[in-house]
Amino acid sequence: MLKKLFILFSCLLLIVQQAKAQNQTWEVGAGGGLGGPMYNSFPDDFIYYAGPFAAINLKRNFNGYWSARADALAAQMDLTANTTKTIIDFSFLGEFNFLDYRVEESKSPISPYLVGGAAVQVIDIDVDKTPPKRTVNEFDGLKSTKLVFGAGVKYNPFGRWNLIGEYRYRFGFPFNSVASNYKFASLGLSYTFVNKKCPTVITNRKRRWGFLR
Repeated sequence: MLKKLFILFSCLLLIVQQAKAQNQTWEVGAGGGLGGPMYNSFPDDFIYYAGPFAAINLKRNFNGYWSARADALAAQMDLTANTTKTIIDFSFLGEFNFLDYRVEESKSPISPYLVGGAAVQVIDIDVDKTPPKRTVNEFDGLKSTKLVFGAGVKYNPFGRWNLIGEYRYRFGFPFNSVASNYKFASLGLSYTFVNKKCPTVITNRKRRWGFLR
């Protein structure tokens, strides 16, 4: 009897460890949308966009609620009729799901989430489009750190694919500087890599230990 209890306890430990291993997954994604400056006026800031942007990201999902991710973003916006701004930055973000969200095993195929962290700006260029076309401001932003926060919704339509909608802000210093504050609204698609090797081992042991059938 003690031997059977020990074997059963060992199997439960294996199942728990495997569940934890499956929860820790890698995810890659890409998306795009519209971006624009923040002029500190409501509600115009939420409906005015100055140009498109694209982003790629790599994410580590620790469980159904917490993730860490790294983003690369490139945007080009028409700030005025004659001025175009190009921005490239890298963000390091934390993500929290309100619902237990895990592909192929989640209790919920959809979840709202919050995101927050910091961005390092590497390119910030303003170009005057009126002839002769010329650069009016070129900023090396390797030492420029921005605060980032936002919210979104993710949906698992099938398999390991995710559809993601996100709205986020990027704030510089000082916070009321139009040149430092931007918003980005995006739609994206991502794929989650899931490791499923251990369940085969557990299945083989179930065949060996008849009392677990």
